[in-house]
Amino acid sequence: MINLRYHIVSIVAVFLALGIGLALGSTFVDSFLVNELEDQVNEFGLEKALAIEEKLDAEAMVLEINAELDEIKAVVSETLPEGKLRGSSWMILAPESLKNSEIFDLEMLLSRTSSEFYGFLWVDESLDLSDVKTRNLVASELRLSSNSPASVTKGLTFFIAKTLLDANNVEGVTGLGSEPVITQLVRAGLLTYQGSKESEIGNSNVGLLLVSDVANSALNQSLFLPLLEKIVDEGLAGTTVAIEMSTAGVLTDEFVKEVRSDPRLASSVSTVNDANSFMGQIVLLSSLENLPMVVHYDEQLSAAKMASK
Repeated sequence: MINLRYHIVSIVAVFLALGIGLALGSTFVDSFLVNELEDQVNEFGLEKALAIEEKLDAEAMVLEINAELDEIKAVVSETLPEGKLRGSSWMILAPESLKNSEIFDLEMLLSRTSSEFYGFLWVDESLDLSDVKTRNLVASELRLSSNSPASVTKGLTFFIAKTLLDANNVEGVTGLGSEPVITQLVRAGLLTYQGSKESEIGNSNVGLLLVSDVANSALNQSLFLPLLEKIVDEGLAGTTVAIEMSTAGVLTDEFVKEVRSDPRLASSVSTVNDANSFMGQIVLLSSLENLPMVVHYDEQLSAAKMASK
């Protein structure tokens, strides 16, 4: 016979067990979820603190970068070419073999300085003073009494130096009439002029950029170095910058080293042998701006300044 009390007790026991199980289970789950949520909150708080710290570091870095940019802008504004050489005049004398984009970059640089660019004087390959026919032609054009190498070199360098750098004192000294020496040499085919101010050459003083490279070592020895010596002899120190261009993309210093190794030239003629680099252009502009102070610049980015004589 089925005992009703037994069934009621069994049913109550089952539900009681279910209730206890659910209570225990929910307590365990709630504890786990609470711990997990607390961990996530703590992690989020840490990430937020790190984010705030990174933001503060970034803001400090931005301020530092802006300060550095301001300093750079101040330096750059001092080195930019605009208006640097206002009121001055310049001419480039170079071997005709250097007619390339690099040397024309110098013209572009000068054009931004508010200075007056008188153009290029290209030395023709035919101006070989070891050749007697060339010396006869030069001696005839300059009315020299001798066609010896020493006499022709002396006369040619004298007239070029005086015509370009001391035009106010060349009249009446040359005895060559009213036509400038440069014009005579151009007409004779020994020089080639490229520019728009040929008629003004010899009527006003200009600063000289004497540009060469190691490939023109013979011309350097026969004309350019003697010309620099004559410039110094005539009391025209601090009017010229000797520039050496790279040869086949290789930077050299043989030409400017010749200038620097001579005490008289080193104290009277600025030199730059990396004029197409940013730093080289800065030094070139500085040397032109500060003439007659002399500046020597090489590829090691070192500049030595000396007072001119």
